[in-house]
Amino acid sequence: MKNFMEILVIMVLSIIIFIQYQNESKSLVPITISNVTNTEKDNPVSRKLNSIGVPSNPRLVSAICFASQQYNISEDLIISITWTESNFKERAVSCKGYNGLMQIPHKVFQEDANVLIGTKILREKMKIANGDMTKAILLYKGYPLDSARGHQQVKKVFSLYHKLKTIT
Repeated sequence: MKNFMEILVIMVLSIIIFIQYQNESKSLVPITISNVTNTEKDNPVSRKLNSIGVPSNPRLVSAICFASQQYNISEDLIISITWTESNFKERAVSCKGYNGLMQIPHKVFQEDANVLIGTKILREKMKIANGDMTKAILLYKGYPLDSARGHQQVKKVFSLYHKLKTIT
């Protein structure tokens, strides 16, 4: 029953996101989840997660791959943001009430739905920032563009991002 509810939540969230994009005259990239390889041996996302001490699991790997393809955001950037937001703690809650892996403003703790929503928010911030990754990360993390603390956080994201880029 729990798996059924999780699948239902993901389906509803996917439909909501799809409708929002249709209303914005955007189209989603159709992909098939089964095309994503999930074994640590075959999948670079698994290797990247393991390199930072995160035990990969097929559901998390699929979520990152799917969100990356759906919103055209690098898997490395998704991993880097997630690491700096929650250290991949699925039940993390910030003092400001943000939740889950990507610290989204919704109480969604299922890792796949949280990653999908967080990546959608990141895509929106990229759009607002006209593709400027520094500005987008500052906006995602809720910092003013001139915040010294915010720029420290951006450096952490970029440091991990560049490290992950070297892992194949």
